[in-house]
Amino acid sequence: MVGVTYETMEPGDTQAVLDHLRSNADETGIDPERIGLFGASANVGTALSVAMAPENRFIDIAILYYGLMFGPQGVFRETLDDVCAQIECYGPELDDYPEIRSDLPLFVVKTGRDRADLKATIDEFVVAAETAGAAITYVDYPAGPHGFDTGDNSERSAEILAETLDFMQQQQAR
Repeated sequence: MVGVTYETMEPGDTQAVLDHLRSNADETGIDPERIGLFGASANVGTALSVAMAPENRFIDIAILYYGLMFGPQGVFRETLDDVCAQIECYGPELDDYPEIRSDLPLFVVKTGRDRADLKATIDEFVVAAETAGAAITYVDYPAGPHGFDTGDNSERSAEILAETLDFMQQQQAR
């Protein structure tokens, strides 16, 4: 596995990074047909928009931590746009997607000590993903704070990080 981090200046940056990685696969050693996305907090909407796009079938896993989610064809779009206007994340700039990919394994984490509207979008997305037949691993961390993966030293946080790595390894083996 290889991890690539980058700073997003606009929503199209994620697609640009993916296009660069795929076109330079020989140099990087990255399999251009097996790329996963990780999105947390304000970046979850961008990750969803890109991962669910029909032209991005090469994305073969998505890990989504405690972020605003929106569904196919603009479901929850109003909530996403309203909250993003308050906290300065991408909302209206993101592309809608036609459907939740049933072939895309998802790892979704919701933290309990978070905004009610954010948690509601995660709950609704999980139901929609299950209805679409997506392979979803859902972790509800009721005592977890937003950003648990970077600022919470609890045993449960460490367990969720280990579960995430296990998920990635299991998907890599398939």
